[in-house]
Amino acid sequence: MKLRKKNKTSINPIPKQKLKDIISQYSLSIIEEPQRCKGLLLDLCGNCKKEINALIFALNCKIPEELERSKQIPWEITKVRLTKKLIDEYGLVEELSEWAIEAWVEAIKTQSAKINFEKAISFFYRGKENFKKGFYDKAFEDFTLAIQDFIKAIEIDPELAEKINPKLAAAYYNRGDDCFWEEDYDQAIQDYTKAIEIDPKLAEKINPKLAEAYYLRGNAYYNKALYDQAIQDYTKAIEINPKDALFYYNRGIAYQNKKLY
Repeated sequence: MKLRKKNKTSINPIPKQKLKDIISQYSLSIIEEPQRCKGLLLDLCGNCKKEINALIFALNCKIPEELERSKQIPWEITKVRLTKKLIDEYGLVEELSEWAIEAWVEAIKTQSAKINFEKAISFFYRGKENFKKGFYDKAFEDFTLAIQDFIKAIEIDPELAEKINPKLAAAYYNRGDDCFWEEDYDQAIQDYTKAIEIDPKLAEKINPKLAEAYYLRGNAYYNKALYDQAIQDYTKAIEINPKDALFYYNRGIAYQNKKLY
């Protein structure tokens, strides 16, 4: 389907950002009040009347609701259909219609990501409280939920990654601590490693615990006479923290038991 085009029009990007700010402050409930939304936009960027009108026309056309209902439909198909709707009902040029629709898409995504982020923060701090109280199973569940919501927020709005990643790394780190205390060294190693991968600045703080986790897992392998695995873990512990004599000693004992002198 071809849509009619007019000469390329200049579009000010400021109202798109202001729309995000408004929804961030007032939530998506603002879509139920088109006139209030228009008034807020006029207060923030009143010289951009063409763009504001396009955003409000899209609101009057129920574009946000249409976007929600069309999640399972390929975006290009939805975009063409909604663009045509704005053109037919309000006579907007195609470029401005597409811009208005994309502005609403971005604003909704930003708000959805914010909701997931706020949920993640809540789970994270509840996890820390449960950990302090010794409720390790509950803490593990909370940190896991926090990790899932932090990841979901980034998937929805990748621009938030820089803001969220340090908190995501902290959630992995704290879950790693929880697993360490529960002697689940496999999961602790995975979580400590992931935390450092996401936020390398945590390495100095985490590495002593990570080395200890490898060492203790090595001990568990040693006690099961799994000497190859034990040696691998002792070696990894030494790589991370080469100043701990006990790591070398236990690796030596493991080699001895393999009769590798």
